[in-house]
Amino acid sequence: PIAVSVLDYLGARDLAIAATHDLDVAAQVDPRFARGYFGEPDDDTGQFDRKLRPGVAPTSNALALLIRAGYPAAIIAAVERRAGLDESVPAGRIALASR
Repeated sequence: PIAVSVLDYLGARDLAIAATHDLDVAAQVDPRFARGYFGEPDDDTGQFDRKLRPGVAPTSNALALLIRAGYPAAIIAAVERRAGLDESVPAGRIALASR
C-alpha cells in the first residue's frame, strides 16, 4: 500500500510517528518502526485510559463505536455479516488477530 511506502521513506530519513487503524499497514511497515496501541475504552463511559501498550491491538472497537454512535441497524448488520461474526464474538466487538 501507499501508506507503507511513505512510512518506510520517512522512517529511513527522519523520526516518523504515524497512527493507523489498518492492520495490513502495521504488519507490512519496516520492522524498525515500534508498534503500539491504546487499550479498549471503558464499556460504561467510553473513556480510554490513554496508556500506550507495545505491539498491535489484538481487537478492534470499530463496531462498538458504530453502535454507541447510533448508526442504523442495517449498517451494523452489514458489518457483522462482512466480518463473519458468530455467537462466539461478544456483541459490538470484532476480534482481529494481531500480526
